[in-house]
Amino acid sequence: MKKCVAILTAALLVACAAFAKQSKGDSMNLSERKQSISAVAALSAKGDLAKLKGEVDTALDRGLTVNDIGEIFLQLYAYAGFPRCLNAESVLAEVVKEREAAGKNVIYGTTPDAVATENRYTLGLATINKIFNQNGTQGRPTATGYSETTDVFLKEHLFSDIIGRNNMTVEERELATASMLAGIGNVNPQLAAHIGGALNSGNSADEMREAFTLLSQNVGKTESKNALSVLDAVLNQKQTSANAASEAAKDDLPYPPQAKVSAFPVGEPNDAYAQYFIGNSWLAPLSRVPISADGKLSFSISNVTFEPGCRNNWHVHHADNGGGQILVCVGGRGWYQEEGKPAQALKPGDVVTIPANVKHWHGAAADSWFAHLAVEVPGTNASNEWLEPVEDAVYNKLK
Repeated sequence: MKKCVAILTAALLVACAAFAKQSKGDSMNLSERKQSISAVAALSAKGDLAKLKGEVDTALDRGLTVNDIGEIFLQLYAYAGFPRCLNAESVLAEVVKEREAAGKNVIYGTTPDAVATENRYTLGLATINKIFNQNGTQGRPTATGYSETTDVFLKEHLFSDIIGRNNMTVEERELATASMLAGIGNVNPQLAAHIGGALNSGNSADEMREAFTLLSQNVGKTESKNALSVLDAVLNQKQTSANAASEAAKDDLPYPPQAKVSAFPVGEPNDAYAQYFIGNSWLAPLSRVPISADGKLSFSISNVTFEPGCRNNWHVHHADNGGGQILVCVGGRGWYQEEGKPAQALKPGDVVTIPANVKHWHGAAADSWFAHLAVEVPGTNASNEWLEPVEDAVYNKLK
């Protein structure tokens, strides 16, 4: 009987300990290392130095090295600015000094290898494509306007010089970035993007949920609630996309069902011109009528469908006489822009007449599929010239 009581008592103690652990908000999936990465990233971005000092001390107790934490604070300046970065680094130095004076363990860890000094734009673009599941192919901008310079800074500095430092994994860096943005607040588009990046890089949905739940205790309830809401939206979008892909596979379609935004055929993947597009598009030739005896002049109509965020490069329809293109919008929402003019929002029923020899681009809105009929106007010595991509920094400003 005493043995049974002892066994029951031990079981109750284990259950109570597990309940207490959950009551404190301790993670069931998120490692202590990731808990600390998230906490110090969010607190440093928020600028709460008093709480940050305690979390830095806890992180060092949990086995994070000085260089681990320093790397988070170095990355912080790209998202929250140098003041937050420098203040956080001062807190780290203070904690290290106090620990060493008290004889507590301090591990400095490894320093990163030297980062690349050549082809930094290409390397940064490759990192962005990997983190965010994109297929950008644009070259380094030659213009020096604000948007072009911002694009260069993002590719060459943030995603090459900083993210290329190899003493933290991309998985950990994206967790840190998402936590920083959660701590900053009011940056939900960027937070959503980096939640996606964190998931793509190896963090699980449960880990992200636990990280953001813990923010309620060590950062703030408002920041935690907002981050969890954005996480739910990202996960819902991913599930919707996965369901659509599954339906497309089931029906053996060459496109996802949500691409069908008009009565016209969607067609096949636009592989022949994929190098001139950012994102995926589909092409369905509808009609081609020769209008000259030699067949060199013809009148053709095709339906082009763009996934959200997809657009073609800047390009020109050259012709000595006639030529150009007419766009008839038939589904979703999109954009058209001529060089030197503001972008024009497009909806079904809109018609755009593009003169020959005018530099322009067109494509979908960031949050909508889009389809238009492309009418090729016959012209003498007609040809297309494909130019540079529409930079993310320019496109992302369109609302």
